[in-house]
Amino acid sequence: MSSEDFKTILFKKTICHIMIKEIVIKKRLLSITLLLFLSLLLNSMLIPTVSATHSYANETESDCNNPTKDITISADKTGFKFDKTELTVPRGVCVQLTFTNLGLIEHDFVIDNFDFTSGKATLYILLIYDGSKTLNFTTPDLDKTYKFFCAFPGHEKGGMKGKLIVGEGSAEEDAPGFGLIFAFSALFAMTIAITRFKRK
Repeated sequence: MSSEDFKTILFKKTICHIMIKEIVIKKRLLSITLLLFLSLLLNSMLIPTVSATHSYANETESDCNNPTKDITISADKTGFKFDKTELTVPRGVCVQLTFTNLGLIEHDFVIDNFDFTSGKATLYILLIYDGSKTLNFTTPDLDKTYKFFCAFPGHEKGGMKGKLIVGEGSAEEDAPGFGLIFAFSALFAMTIAITRFKRK
């Protein structure tokens, strides 16, 4: 092979390497562009707007004036998260709840079927963007656990939920759930099956 032929082959290889690198770079740029587009699309779907069709239209009004217990909860500004997942209050007292929204999108604080002195109803506070609201409410004179959450689409699934424990909380909270028992049973059975298979 002459030196000219060798130079030609080397030049062709160099050109091929450059072309391959360009293809790889273009693919990466295309992937990044696609990810950015999907991220923007997802954000636009998750950012809620207040409308007449919102499930919780009417905010709860305070039903007592002299709170003896203060509780606070905040919507995180970095994502769909409350700063607390558990709130504990005494039975039959006036509680002052301060709800703070640290973010730039709407959040709310909801407890369905709360036992007010006037009967069961929804405890609901809405906060549009950055700010705080305070609500005074009377806790029921019974031990019960309520679930609180953010009702905007996708927020509860994203982690905006928790428990409000009144007094000692609901009795069933102390007992392990059926799902947990089933999971441990399945894991135990699988361990036995694997052990027997290895012996064979």
